Amino acid sequence: MTTRYEIVAIVLLGAVTSPVLAQRGNNKFDVAAPTNITFSLTSSALTINWPAASGALHYDAVRRNGTAVEQLGSSPTNAFVLPVPAQGVAYEYQITTVGKLGSASSSWVAYTVPVPATTTTVTAVLAQPPSAIGMTTPAGPGQLTAVSNAPSTISLWWSEVPNATRYQVYRSYPGGETDRLLTTTGSDAFGNVMHQTTDGPVDVRWTYSYKVAALVKPGTTEIQTGFSPVASAQSLPLAPVSGLTYTLTPSTKTLGRLDARITWNTMQGAIKYMVYDPTWAAAKEFWPSSPQPATMSYVQPGLPVGYTLTVCVSVIYPFDRGGSPVPCVDVKT
Repeated sequence: MTTRYEIVAIVLLGAVTSPVLAQRGNNKFDVAAPTNITFSLTSSALTINWPAASGALHYDAVRRNGTAVEQLGSSPTNAFVLPVPAQGVAYEYQITTVGKLGSASSSWVAYTVPVPATTTTVTAVLAQPPSAIGMTTPAGPGQLTAVSNAPSTISLWWSEVPNATRYQVYRSYPGGETDRLLTTTGSDAFGNVMHQTTDGPVDVRWTYSYKVAALVKPGTTEIQTGFSPVASAQSLPLAPVSGLTYTLTPSTKTLGRLDARITWNTMQGAIKYMVYDPTWAAAKEFWPSSPQPATMSYVQPGLPVGYTLTVCVSVIYPFDRGGSPVPCVDVKT
């Protein structure tokens, strides 16, 4: 015969060992993906607008041309301003709403900057000043560095070129690209011509090669320089949290109970960590400090003796699309 004490024990055990991941659904912090995305073009900027989403902390913008996706940046408001893209290039744009505990992306929306009609091509060629005929191509950037600081991304830096108004970044890789124009950098908010960019997301299987040319304007005509040296890099792999463990010490607040310190290794390139613990109503965020410590940790206080607590920790990287394994540890007191 089952005693009333055994019935209570069975109910408590079922509550403790209930699946952690069941709490991820029906979250009150879920956000909606942007819709009704519109574009406004002027001679100096392209502005993307969309209706504001409830619960949004900020919005991320990406752009693609074919299979190549380019990270444009983030905006705290429901508008994003960027330099005028190349005319006639069939770009597609996607906006992602980022909330407290999740994100949601819009569908891809196409927009192409129109190419103005030209009827004076022959006249323009004949009207070139004699000094422009047979002129020497200026030297491009003397140095280019390619490094992967986080999974699925490769960061690029190059030396500046005098009189540069923009820089063109070209990419090749064995998966099917040869000297494709990846992006053209413009100026930052202070008017400085940017000489760095980040390529992502990239496939961790391939080694990517890059070269950069500057567009300079020594006179009234903008011309392209030669190319920089080629720089190559391969992305860091997408890796789950490692070293997840715990230690127990007598509780500092509740006599006869134990405090559990849960720790895990700091992952290179991680933006944040999401910790799932059935004692919490929702997953909690843990942000690494700068400089990043060797390990991350937190304390779960006042656990009773003979208790089992399941804790799972996932790592969030730039351009994270999910799907990475989420390790868990059973904290047994």
